Amino acid sequence: MNRLAKRWTEKEVELLKELVEKGYSVQQILETGKFPGRSYEALDVKIRRCGFCVICGTNNVDPIYSPPPPTSETKGLKQLIALEWAVIDRLWNLEQGSNLWDKHRVQCFNALASHARTLSKLLKLAGVTTEEKEDLAKLLAKIAKKVRRVARQMRTEKWREFSNY
Repeated sequence: MNRLAKRWTEKEVELLKELVEKGYSVQQILETGKFPGRSYEALDVKIRRCGFCVICGTNNVDPIYSPPPPTSETKGLKQLIALEWAVIDRLWNLEQGSNLWDKHRVQCFNALASHARTLSKLLKLAGVTTEEKEDLAKLLAKIAKKVRRVARQMRTEKWREFSNY
């Protein structure tokens, strides 16, 4: 494999683009002989980097990525905010109402923090009133307080275990 690859000229890129648009496969482009010193892999990589995907033997040229078309199931911003609040409420209730092991409690707090961050971004996008932002701030303060208490308990328990040896 040649580490010092030959640079692509603008002419070569234009010619490659024309051939791809005409529906040539990578193998067919290689067999034209218009790209001396270029391997199959080099042509394939350049085609992909230019944003095209060749469908062999047809005249179709598709972009590498195109976002899915919107459907009736696509959620709006308000629905996403409501969904995030529901997830946060469920996680908060899970942590409050059960006897979780410390490691599971930490995972619950991590999930809460992640969803709170997502909710904060959604609220910012939606330009929501300060009322919901204040609710989120109160929730984050409660989470921080609980996390500090759990961390303190975990340190105390580890110290007790260590001193028993």
